[in-house]
Amino acid sequence: MSLEPVEGYEDYYSAEVPSCYGDVKQRWFLFLNKKCRLVEQKTLTRKMQKQSLKEARDLEKLGKKVFLCRDDALEAFTLWQKQSKRCQSATEPEVTGKPCYSGKGRPSPDGSLRILCAG
Repeated sequence: MSLEPVEGYEDYYSAEVPSCYGDVKQRWFLFLNKKCRLVEQKTLTRKMQKQSLKEARDLEKLGKKVFLCRDDALEAFTLWQKQSKRCQSATEPEVTGKPCYSGKGRPSPDGSLRILCAG
């Protein structure tokens, strides 16, 4: 199907599409406005950027979250990846461990380590 310029309207293009529905011959005309298409593309690009920034922020929050074990962290990452439409990871995420102490402040010399948290 090729679009032909419309006479008298410089930004419009049209195409005629024949159709038959219920044994009735029909002619459909499709119109395209170049200026409207550019505006729609800008709007779509802006929406996609906004969505991908939101997904990146969600991933950053997930990276700061503390999990009790490596499997919980991987499960949360898999859930994020299923929910995201724009951002995807092709590689396995890296899970690092941090020591968690039983009290607040600087740990005592004996160490009183509670458990090892992945974060």
